[in-house]
Amino acid sequence: GEGAMLALEAVQAEPALAGRVLAFAGGYLARPQAAPQEVCVHLLHGLEDQRFPYRHVVDAAQALVALGADVTADLLPHLDHGLHPALIDKAMEQLRTFIPARLWREALLAAQENERPVG
Repeated sequence: GEGAMLALEAVQAEPALAGRVLAFAGGYLARPQAAPQEVCVHLLHGLEDQRFPYRHVVDAAQALVALGADVTADLLPHLDHGLHPALIDKAMEQLRTFIPARLWREALLAAQENERPVG
């Protein structure tokens, strides 16, 4: 809800606040015009949410992807507005298994530096 909106707007304004944002049952106040820098955004939402319809989350996710953002969007069936255990489980799965793009870039740069001949 409101916490998701505040967190998303905050990292748009000040990316150094967080490396990741888990946005439950909420989204952007307006369609994003720029990708948050060095921030991985996880949008988690119920398909039955009437307070903040899921189509807004889909629209935001598509905009973020087009802008080059590091984003995931998980829409779970049969869930209305709220912080449901299934959404929390999905968030934990994302935290355990999804590697943010900035970490991939750092790993690739380190690997390239290690492949350079010394001397």
